[in-house]
Amino acid sequence: MIGVLAISFIASHIATRVVKAKKHKSKLKQTLLPHKPVITPLEDRFHAAIEQKFDRILGDKRNQQLQRLSGSLATAEIPAEAKQDNRYLLSTGLNAWAAVLLGVIAPAWLILTVPFSLYLVRKPFQRAWHGVMHEGRVSVNVVDSAAVSIALLTGFWQVTAISLFLYATALKLLNRAKQKSRQQLSNMFTQTPATVWIQRGEVEAEIKLKNLQADDIVVVRSGEVIPVDGLILQGTGLVDQRALTGESQPAEKQVGDEVFACTLLLSGRVQIQVQSTGQQTVVARIGELLQKTAGYKNQHEFQAERFTDRSVVPTLLLSALALPVSGVSGTIGVLWSCFGYNMRITSPMSVMNFLRHASEQQILIKDGMALDTLPNIDTVVFDKTGTLTEEEPELYRIHIFAQYDETTMLAYAAAAEYRQTHPIARAILAAANKQELSLPGVEDSYCKLGYGIEARIDGQTIQIGSARFMESSGIKIPETAWLMQTEAETSGHSIVMLAIGNVLAGAIELRPQIRTSAQQVIQALKAQGIRTCIISGDRDLPTRRLSETLGIDQYFANTLPEQKAEIVQRLQAEGSTVCFVGDGINDAIALKQADISVSLSGATTAATDTAQIILMDADLIHLVTLTDMGRQFQQNQQQNMRISVIPAIISIGGIFILHGGLLLAAGMFYGGMGLGVRNAIRPIRPPRLENNQESSHANPTATQAALSVR
Repeated sequence: MIGVLAISFIASHIATRVVKAKKHKSKLKQTLLPHKPVITPLEDRFHAAIEQKFDRILGDKRNQQLQRLSGSLATAEIPAEAKQDNRYLLSTGLNAWAAVLLGVIAPAWLILTVPFSLYLVRKPFQRAWHGVMHEGRVSVNVVDSAAVSIALLTGFWQVTAISLFLYATALKLLNRAKQKSRQQLSNMFTQTPATVWIQRGEVEAEIKLKNLQADDIVVVRSGEVIPVDGLILQGTGLVDQRALTGESQPAEKQVGDEVFACTLLLSGRVQIQVQSTGQQTVVARIGELLQKTAGYKNQHEFQAERFTDRSVVPTLLLSALALPVSGVSGTIGVLWSCFGYNMRITSPMSVMNFLRHASEQQILIKDGMALDTLPNIDTVVFDKTGTLTEEEPELYRIHIFAQYDETTMLAYAAAAEYRQTHPIARAILAAANKQELSLPGVEDSYCKLGYGIEARIDGQTIQIGSARFMESSGIKIPETAWLMQTEAETSGHSIVMLAIGNVLAGAIELRPQIRTSAQQVIQALKAQGIRTCIISGDRDLPTRRLSETLGIDQYFANTLPEQKAEIVQRLQAEGSTVCFVGDGINDAIALKQADISVSLSGATTAATDTAQIILMDADLIHLVTLTDMGRQFQQNQQQNMRISVIPAIISIGGIFILHGGLLLAAGMFYGGMGLGVRNAIRPIRPPRLENNQESSHANPTATQAALSVR
């Protein structure tokens, strides 16, 4: 018996002190054989075994697959917090095993487990003392300390040891679940290989990713993950950028194009000059931002902490009253039934679960407090240009003022605009490509920039630009052209005039291109009881037409940039909780003023820096997902609160009415904890959208045609 005790004590001592031992064994380096597992110390193998065991309990196979993708599973580092949990679990397990064994063989010797139980619960005692003496606050740690002290003083030694082991197991499961959520959140954006190939002269060499430096040349082949941000120096390839940009189609990349870490090279072979690596890459900064967001405390968590702290004194009083009713067991049971205790654990797990779900839906939530405000949104305000409409307009009509036909005019215009990158040039080139026009070559290739472009094509001078540009070039504009331009601008369209041989040949009329999902989004938001508004700097007529076509409740036209924030403030003064959606520099003030600010990927830096939420694939349909997710988050947190409080009420009621004791309290505590964790990490329901999606896609020009009716 004494030998068994000695073995238990020695094992417990080794388990708690082994981390401080210095590692004298040298590790084998993976240089020539990258797939050969590294020989790890005994402690690392122990921690890895426990982590794999709890991975199997949680069903977490994805993390193991990602670890294999990033390198050997044996070399995966176990976080320091996980190692601390593992040591605590082993220590409490050995202590509980000794208590059970002594309870069977020699109950009188159970007192030997008391010093170890006290050692294992020293932290709650320390936190309780610090809270009372330094902060003047009676926290839940006082209840924990009182429960353990009474149990040990009254002879509940075996129960205390077993309870500590159960608590350590629950703590390990909870922390492992939180770590799993954080890893999944990070792995959305940080799946990079452990080693890379670099070009050094005529030789390719494999080095560790962390050893890369700026201006190194990385070689990436088909099927490999691009490990860095950089520029392609040689080769071409097809790159899948969905995880980062939300693009549904792979992007063709060639020399001079920029590529980003964690995107996948589907085909080809490229050499990339390193610009950023490690924590400096775009994807790493997004992952860091998500981790910071996941660490915030939401209002429900603050409420749970305040509620729990306020319930400490009543819990202590109830535990004293339970002594004559249910004895010492009942007193300890009441202390175990502290109200709202589990909420402090399940609430942050819910936050991480919702952030991960948002990331999977291409929604980047930069400010975690937005989750608290989302359920209260009752008004969504859209900036018109670039948000409800695409940045690039589309060809609506070609007007003829001379003997040329539409095809010739479009070909000349596209040839003159060929090397331009502004939205109007892209719209003209897109129309020419759609008609599969053969563009004439540009002679001399000289251009006059300002309000338009002048070029030499087929021996003729071609001018394309605004009416003001035509007048400055000495080209006469007939009255019919002025009337046409006035009518087009009244409808919100833009006019680009074209002169051939110093004679006005015609004009190209361009109209705003409405985003494909705009109408469906407006209808879905209205179905949720949310009011919609447009703010636009355009004239009243085109803004009103867009509002009527999409079914938007209210519009504001002819607004200046500073007036947008004033309109948002006015809506807030009326009692509305406003979500503003914008993408321009002139939207930054309004985005800052709104209760929730949303921008689109690819928007101006001012907008994306100011916005709390970014739609990574620039698809407005995610607004519906966002508002619905806010409501589900609120419901989930309310359920967390109920799951945390109701078991405590049942436990205390059972102690006073049915004369229950510690067994009842422990069962309700751990049962409530299990239900709370399950509720916190459960899958999130996708929003239900009406079948108007079919009608919206069945006739994609219907909405555009409605806007063009005069």
